[in-house]
Amino acid sequence: MLRNPLYLGLIRHKTEIYPGEHVGVIDRVTWDKAQSLLNQNTHGQRRKERSAQPSLFTGIIFDVGDNRYSPTHSSKNGCRYRYYTSRAVIHKTKRPDSPARIPAPSLEKAVTERILSFLNAPSELLAVLKDSLLDEENAPSSGFYPAIVERAAKMVKSWKPRPAPDRDHFLKAVIDRIVVQAEHIEIRLRLAAILHELLGPDPAGQGVQAAAKFLPIASVTCPFKHTDSGRALRLVIANDRVSNDRSRQLILRAIALARYWYQRIVDGEAKCLNDIICRDDIDASHAKKIFPLAFLSPSSTQSILRFNTDFTLKALLANIPMEWSRQTIPLPLHSLE
Repeated sequence: MLRNPLYLGLIRHKTEIYPGEHVGVIDRVTWDKAQSLLNQNTHGQRRKERSAQPSLFTGIIFDVGDNRYSPTHSSKNGCRYRYYTSRAVIHKTKRPDSPARIPAPSLEKAVTERILSFLNAPSELLAVLKDSLLDEENAPSSGFYPAIVERAAKMVKSWKPRPAPDRDHFLKAVIDRIVVQAEHIEIRLRLAAILHELLGPDPAGQGVQAAAKFLPIASVTCPFKHTDSGRALRLVIANDRVSNDRSRQLILRAIALARYWYQRIVDGEAKCLNDIICRDDIDASHAKKIFPLAFLSPSSTQSILRFNTDFTLKALLANIPMEWSRQTIPLPLHSLE
Protein backbone atom coordinates (compact mmCIF):
# COMPACT_ATOMS: atom_id res chain seq x y z
CA MET A 1 0.00 0.00 0.00
CA LEU A 2 2.86 2.40 0.80
CA ARG A 3 4.45 1.56 -2.55
CA ASN A 4 1.33 2.32 -4.60
CA PRO A 5 2.03 5.29 -6.94
CA LEU A 6 -1.69 6.06 -7.15
CA TYR A 7 -1.30 8.18 -4.01
CA LEU A 8 1.26 10.28 -5.84
CA GLY A 9 -1.04 10.90 -8.84
CA LEU A 10 0.59 8.23 -11.02
CA ILE A 11 -0.57 4.95 -12.59
CA ARG A 12 1.47 1.76 -12.94
CA HIS A 13 1.05 -0.39 -16.05
CA LYS A 14 3.13 -3.55 -15.91
CA THR A 15 6.67 -2.25 -15.29
CA GLU A 16 6.07 1.32 -16.42
CA ILE A 17 4.60 4.30 -14.48
CA TYR A 18 2.60 7.04 -16.21
CA PRO A 19 0.96 10.31 -15.10
CA GLY A 20 -2.63 9.74 -13.99
CA GLU A 21 -5.76 11.76 -14.58
CA HIS A 22 -6.41 12.03 -10.83
CA VAL A 23 -4.85 14.39 -8.28
CA GLY A 24 -2.28 12.88 -5.93
CA VAL A 25 -2.90 13.00 -2.18
CA ILE A 26 0.80 12.86 -1.22
CA ASP A 27 3.49 15.35 -2.28
CA ARG A 28 6.70 14.16 -3.93
CA VAL A 29 8.95 15.01 -0.94
CA THR A 30 6.86 12.94 1.49
CA TRP A 31 6.67 10.09 -1.05
CA ASP A 32 10.44 10.02 -1.55
CA LYS A 33 11.06 10.00 2.21
CA ALA A 34 8.62 7.10 2.66
CA GLN A 35 10.26 5.09 -0.15
CA SER A 36 13.69 5.71 1.36
CA LEU A 37 12.55 4.38 4.75
CA LEU A 38 10.92 1.35 3.13
CA ASN A 39 14.11 0.57 1.20
CA GLN A 40 16.14 0.73 4.41
CA ASN A 41 13.75 -1.63 6.20
CA THR A 42 13.88 -4.27 3.46
CA HIS A 43 17.61 -4.83 3.91
CA GLY A 44 19.54 -6.18 6.84
CA GLN A 45 18.36 -7.84 10.04
CA ARG A 46 14.67 -8.53 9.30
CA ARG A 47 15.32 -10.26 5.97
CA LYS A 48 18.18 -12.24 7.51
CA GLU A 49 15.89 -13.54 10.27
CA ARG A 50 13.27 -14.64 7.77
CA SER A 51 15.75 -16.57 5.61
CA ALA A 52 17.22 -18.29 8.64
CA GLN A 53 13.92 -19.35 10.19
CA PRO A 54 14.71 -22.61 12.02
CA SER A 55 12.71 -25.82 11.75
CA LEU A 56 11.35 -26.70 15.18
CA PHE A 57 11.76 -30.50 15.05
CA THR A 58 15.17 -30.75 13.41
CA GLY A 59 16.95 -33.94 14.44
CA ILE A 60 14.01 -35.75 16.05
CA ILE A 61 11.85 -36.77 13.04
CA PHE A 62 12.35 -40.24 11.51
CA ASP A 63 10.46 -42.61 9.23
CA VAL A 64 9.74 -46.27 10.01
CA GLY A 65 13.10 -47.26 8.48
CA ASP A 66 14.91 -45.00 10.97
CA ASN A 67 15.80 -42.52 8.22
CA ARG A 68 16.03 -39.00 9.57
CA TYR A 69 13.98 -36.16 8.08
CA SER A 70 16.09 -33.09 7.38
CA PRO A 71 14.79 -29.53 7.06
CA THR A 72 14.68 -28.31 3.45
CA HIS A 73 13.01 -25.43 1.68
CA SER A 74 12.03 -24.12 -1.72
CA SER A 75 11.27 -20.62 -2.96
CA LYS A 76 8.63 -19.44 -5.37
CA ASN A 77 7.58 -15.88 -6.23
CA GLY A 78 9.59 -14.55 -3.32
CA CYS A 79 7.97 -16.92 -0.77
CA ARG A 80 9.93 -19.51 1.16
CA TYR A 81 8.32 -22.92 1.82
CA ARG A 82 9.74 -25.17 4.54
CA TYR A 83 9.66 -28.97 4.44
CA TYR A 84 10.97 -32.00 6.26
CA THR A 85 12.52 -34.33 3.66
CA SER A 86 13.60 -37.92 4.24
CA ARG A 87 17.34 -38.46 3.92
CA ALA A 88 16.58 -41.71 2.11
CA VAL A 89 15.13 -39.56 -0.67
CA ILE A 90 17.97 -37.03 -0.55
CA HIS A 91 20.58 -39.81 -0.85
CA LYS A 92 18.39 -41.76 -3.32
CA THR A 93 18.42 -44.93 -1.24
CA LYS A 94 15.58 -47.37 -0.75
CA ARG A 95 12.91 -45.91 1.51
CA PRO A 96 9.92 -47.43 3.36
CA ASP A 97 6.29 -46.55 2.73
CA SER A 98 6.47 -43.12 4.34
CA PRO A 99 6.04 -39.64 2.85
CA ALA A 100 9.19 -38.41 1.15
CA ARG A 101 8.58 -34.77 1.97
CA ILE A 102 6.21 -33.15 4.47
CA PRO A 103 5.27 -29.44 4.77
CA ALA A 104 6.98 -28.29 7.96
CA PRO A 105 4.33 -25.81 9.21
CA SER A 106 1.54 -28.41 8.87
CA LEU A 107 3.53 -31.09 10.68
CA GLU A 108 4.61 -28.75 13.49
CA LYS A 109 1.04 -27.55 13.98
CA ALA A 110 -0.35 -31.10 14.00
CA VAL A 111 2.20 -32.38 16.54
CA THR A 112 1.73 -29.36 18.78
CA GLU A 113 -2.07 -29.62 18.76
CA ARG A 114 -1.92 -33.36 19.45
CA ILE A 115 0.29 -32.82 22.52
CA LEU A 116 -2.02 -30.08 23.78
CA SER A 117 -5.05 -32.34 23.29
CA PHE A 118 -3.24 -35.06 25.26
CA LEU A 119 -2.62 -32.65 28.14
CA ASN A 120 -6.19 -31.36 27.95
CA ALA A 121 -7.79 -34.84 28.08
CA PRO A 122 -7.77 -35.91 31.78
CA SER A 123 -8.75 -39.51 31.06
CA GLU A 124 -5.95 -40.00 28.54
CA LEU A 125 -3.32 -38.17 30.59
CA LEU A 126 -4.17 -39.93 33.86
CA ALA A 127 -4.36 -43.33 32.19
CA VAL A 128 -0.79 -42.99 30.95
CA LEU A 129 0.49 -41.66 34.28
CA LYS A 130 -1.29 -44.26 36.38
CA ASP A 131 0.02 -47.07 34.19
CA SER A 132 3.54 -45.70 34.55
CA LEU A 133 3.67 -44.65 38.21
CA LEU A 134 2.89 -48.01 39.77
CA ASP A 135 5.91 -48.11 42.07
CA GLU A 136 4.39 -48.28 45.56
CA GLU A 137 7.57 -46.91 47.11
CA ASN A 138 7.20 -43.71 45.09
CA ALA A 139 3.41 -43.65 44.93
CA PRO A 140 2.07 -40.08 44.66
CA SER A 141 -0.16 -38.53 47.29
CA SER A 142 -3.93 -38.47 46.89
CA GLY A 143 -3.88 -34.89 45.60
CA PHE A 144 -1.15 -35.50 43.03
CA TYR A 145 -3.32 -36.52 40.06
CA PRO A 146 -5.89 -33.70 40.48
CA ALA A 147 -2.99 -31.24 40.64
CA ILE A 148 -1.51 -32.66 37.44
CA VAL A 149 -4.86 -32.33 35.63
CA GLU A 150 -5.29 -28.75 36.86
CA ARG A 151 -1.79 -27.68 35.86
CA ALA A 152 -2.03 -29.39 32.48
CA ALA A 153 -5.28 -27.53 31.77
CA LYS A 154 -3.63 -24.24 32.77
CA MET A 155 -0.70 -25.03 30.49
CA VAL A 156 -3.05 -25.53 27.52
CA LYS A 157 -5.08 -22.43 28.33
CA SER A 158 -1.98 -20.23 28.54
CA TRP A 159 -0.30 -21.77 25.49
CA LYS A 160 -1.05 -19.08 22.88
CA PRO A 161 -0.15 -16.08 25.10
CA ARG A 162 3.20 -17.69 26.02
CA PRO A 163 6.28 -16.34 24.22
CA ALA A 164 7.35 -18.41 21.21
CA PRO A 165 10.75 -19.34 22.76
CA ASP A 166 8.94 -20.77 25.82
CA ARG A 167 6.63 -22.85 23.63
CA ASP A 168 9.56 -24.15 21.59
CA HIS A 169 11.47 -25.02 24.77
CA PHE A 170 8.54 -27.02 26.13
CA LEU A 171 8.07 -29.01 22.91
CA LYS A 172 11.76 -29.81 22.57
CA ALA A 173 11.90 -30.88 26.22
CA VAL A 174 8.93 -33.27 26.17
CA ILE A 175 9.32 -34.81 22.68
CA ASP A 176 11.73 -37.73 22.48
CA ARG A 177 11.11 -38.67 18.85
CA ILE A 178 8.55 -38.25 16.05
CA VAL A 179 8.07 -41.26 13.77
CA VAL A 180 6.28 -40.63 10.47
CA GLN A 181 4.50 -43.74 9.21
CA ALA A 182 2.34 -44.36 6.16
CA GLU A 183 -0.95 -43.17 7.70
CA HIS A 184 -0.13 -41.76 11.12
CA ILE A 185 2.46 -39.89 13.13
CA GLU A 186 3.75 -41.41 16.36
CA ILE A 187 4.81 -38.85 18.97
CA ARG A 188 6.99 -40.28 21.74
CA LEU A 189 6.84 -38.18 24.89
CA ARG A 190 9.16 -38.02 27.90
CA LEU A 191 6.99 -38.41 31.00
CA ALA A 192 9.71 -37.08 33.27
CA ALA A 193 9.96 -33.88 31.23
CA ILE A 194 6.18 -33.44 31.19
CA LEU A 195 5.98 -33.82 34.97
CA HIS A 196 8.89 -31.43 35.41
CA GLU A 197 7.31 -28.81 33.17
CA LEU A 198 3.94 -29.12 34.95
CA LEU A 199 5.20 -29.36 38.54
CA GLY A 200 8.29 -27.18 38.34
CA PRO A 201 10.15 -27.00 41.65
CA ASP A 202 7.16 -28.36 43.63
CA PRO A 203 8.68 -30.53 46.42
CA ALA A 204 5.57 -32.71 46.55
CA GLY A 205 6.32 -34.11 43.15
CA GLN A 206 10.06 -34.64 43.46
CA GLY A 207 9.81 -38.33 44.34
CA VAL A 208 7.44 -39.01 41.49
CA GLN A 209 9.61 -37.13 39.02
CA ALA A 210 12.64 -39.12 40.13
CA ALA A 211 10.77 -42.39 39.60
CA ALA A 212 9.49 -41.27 36.19
CA LYS A 213 13.04 -40.96 34.86
CA PHE A 214 13.25 -44.75 34.71
CA LEU A 215 9.85 -45.34 33.12
CA PRO A 216 9.06 -46.03 29.43
CA ILE A 217 8.37 -43.29 26.93
CA ALA A 218 4.66 -42.58 26.40
CA SER A 219 3.37 -42.61 22.83
CA VAL A 220 0.42 -40.83 21.25
CA THR A 221 -0.58 -41.03 17.60
CA CYS A 222 -2.01 -38.61 15.09
CA PRO A 223 -3.54 -40.02 11.86
CA PHE A 224 -3.01 -38.00 8.68
CA LYS A 225 -3.34 -38.10 4.92
CA HIS A 226 -0.43 -36.99 2.78
CA THR A 227 -1.71 -35.86 -0.61
CA ASP A 228 -0.02 -34.51 -3.71
CA SER A 229 -1.82 -31.67 -5.48
CA GLY A 230 0.15 -30.82 -8.59
CA ARG A 231 3.52 -29.69 -7.33
CA ALA A 232 2.13 -28.75 -3.93
CA LEU A 233 2.04 -31.02 -0.88
CA ARG A 234 -0.71 -31.04 1.70
CA LEU A 235 -0.89 -32.72 5.08
CA VAL A 236 -4.48 -33.40 6.15
CA ILE A 237 -4.60 -34.17 9.85
CA ALA A 238 -7.31 -36.42 11.26
CA ASN A 239 -8.71 -36.08 14.75
CA ASP A 240 -7.10 -38.75 16.97
CA ARG A 241 -7.89 -37.37 20.40
CA VAL A 242 -10.07 -39.38 22.73
CA SER A 243 -13.61 -38.18 22.07
CA ASN A 244 -14.49 -35.34 24.38
CA ASP A 245 -17.88 -34.70 25.95
CA ARG A 246 -19.01 -32.48 23.07
CA SER A 247 -18.28 -35.05 20.35
CA ARG A 248 -19.92 -37.79 22.41
CA GLN A 249 -23.01 -35.61 22.84
CA LEU A 250 -23.17 -35.13 19.06
CA ILE A 251 -23.06 -38.91 18.57
CA LEU A 252 -25.75 -39.52 21.19
CA ARG A 253 -27.96 -36.78 19.73
CA ALA A 254 -27.67 -38.37 16.29
CA ILE A 255 -28.59 -41.79 17.74
CA ALA A 256 -31.62 -40.31 19.52
CA LEU A 257 -32.84 -38.60 16.32
CA ALA A 258 -32.39 -41.76 14.25
CA ARG A 259 -34.32 -43.85 16.78
CA TYR A 260 -37.07 -41.23 17.00
CA TRP A 261 -37.53 -41.27 13.22
CA TYR A 262 -37.49 -45.08 13.14
CA GLN A 263 -40.11 -45.28 15.90
CA ARG A 264 -42.41 -42.93 13.98
CA ILE A 265 -42.21 -45.27 11.00
CA VAL A 266 -42.89 -48.35 13.17
CA ASP A 267 -45.88 -46.62 14.79
CA GLY A 268 -47.34 -45.80 11.39
CA GLU A 269 -47.00 -42.05 11.84
CA ALA A 270 -44.84 -41.89 8.72
CA LYS A 271 -44.51 -44.22 5.75
CA CYS A 272 -40.74 -43.91 5.36
CA LEU A 273 -37.78 -41.65 6.10
CA ASN A 274 -38.47 -39.52 3.03
CA ASP A 275 -41.95 -38.86 4.41
CA ILE A 276 -40.42 -37.55 7.65
CA ILE A 277 -37.91 -35.44 5.70
CA CYS A 278 -40.73 -33.75 3.75
CA ARG A 279 -42.98 -33.25 6.77
CA ASP A 280 -40.31 -31.86 9.11
CA ASP A 281 -38.42 -29.99 6.39
CA ILE A 282 -35.06 -31.40 7.51
CA ASP A 283 -31.83 -31.85 5.57
CA ALA A 284 -32.25 -35.00 3.50
CA SER A 285 -28.55 -35.89 3.16
CA HIS A 286 -27.92 -35.54 6.90
CA ALA A 287 -31.03 -37.55 7.83
CA LYS A 288 -30.15 -40.40 5.46
CA LYS A 289 -26.56 -40.33 6.70
CA ILE A 290 -27.38 -40.80 10.41
CA PHE A 291 -30.49 -42.99 10.04
CA PRO A 292 -28.47 -46.27 10.28
CA LEU A 293 -27.72 -45.30 13.91
CA ALA A 294 -31.29 -46.40 14.70
CA PHE A 295 -30.09 -49.99 14.37
CA LEU A 296 -27.31 -49.80 16.96
CA SER A 297 -27.64 -52.49 19.61
CA PRO A 298 -28.35 -51.49 23.24
CA SER A 299 -24.90 -52.73 24.28
CA SER A 300 -23.21 -50.56 21.62
CA THR A 301 -25.12 -47.50 22.80
CA GLN A 302 -24.26 -48.33 26.40
CA SER A 303 -20.56 -48.46 25.50
CA ILE A 304 -20.77 -44.95 24.05
CA LEU A 305 -22.51 -43.72 27.20
CA ARG A 306 -20.00 -45.28 29.61
CA PHE A 307 -16.65 -44.62 27.93
CA ASN A 308 -14.75 -41.91 26.08
CA THR A 309 -14.64 -43.97 22.89
CA ASP A 310 -11.82 -43.39 20.43
CA PHE A 311 -13.78 -42.72 17.23
CA THR A 312 -15.82 -40.06 15.50
CA LEU A 313 -19.39 -40.02 14.21
CA LYS A 314 -18.02 -40.58 10.70
CA ALA A 315 -16.08 -43.66 11.82
CA LEU A 316 -19.13 -45.03 13.65
CA LEU A 317 -21.31 -44.66 10.56
CA ALA A 318 -18.76 -46.40 8.36
CA ASN A 319 -19.83 -49.87 9.48
CA ILE A 320 -23.06 -50.71 11.33
CA PRO A 321 -24.03 -54.35 10.70
CA MET A 322 -27.74 -55.11 11.04
CA GLU A 323 -26.95 -58.11 13.26
CA TRP A 324 -26.35 -56.92 16.81
CA SER A 325 -23.90 -59.77 17.49
CA ARG A 326 -21.57 -58.37 14.80
CA GLN A 327 -21.59 -54.82 16.15
CA THR A 328 -18.45 -53.87 18.08
CA ILE A 329 -17.69 -50.48 19.59
CA PRO A 330 -13.91 -49.95 20.06
CA LEU A 331 -13.01 -49.00 23.62
CA PRO A 332 -10.03 -46.82 24.50
CA LEU A 333 -6.76 -48.49 25.39
CA HIS A 334 -6.86 -46.87 28.83
CA SER A 335 -10.47 -46.86 30.12
CA LEU A 336 -10.73 -45.63 33.70
CA GLU A 337 -13.20 -47.50 35.87
